[in-house]
Amino acid sequence: MGLNLLDSGKFNAAANRLYYALFQAAVHTLESKHGKTPDKVTNGATYWRHAMVRDNMELICDGDRQKKIFYKAMLALREEADYKPTTVTKSQLDGRRDKVIQLVSELTK
Repeated sequence: MGLNLLDSGKFNAAANRLYYALFQAAVHTLESKHGKTPDKVTNGATYWRHAMVRDNMELICDGDRQKKIFYKAMLALREEADYKPTTVTKSQLDGRRDKVIQLVSELTK
């Protein structure tokens, strides 16, 4: 979906969907590979919050700091797309497209 939106020139929507693909892949890794649930990460939590996933990216990515930095950058871009009056540009997403695909693939193996 995010890639289709990117190809269609809907850059804010694409940034949102590409980030959420990463978010859901990271949640999958926390649950399936590390046996985590929201309440095991944050006492009393009943759903995954963005900060909970962000703060566990080193575990999710087996200590790879570059992947953690990339995830945080995508979160920031998604927040820009969703909450700021500016528009995310094609150039902001073009360089991230393949990295999103690669990281989602790695996390969902």
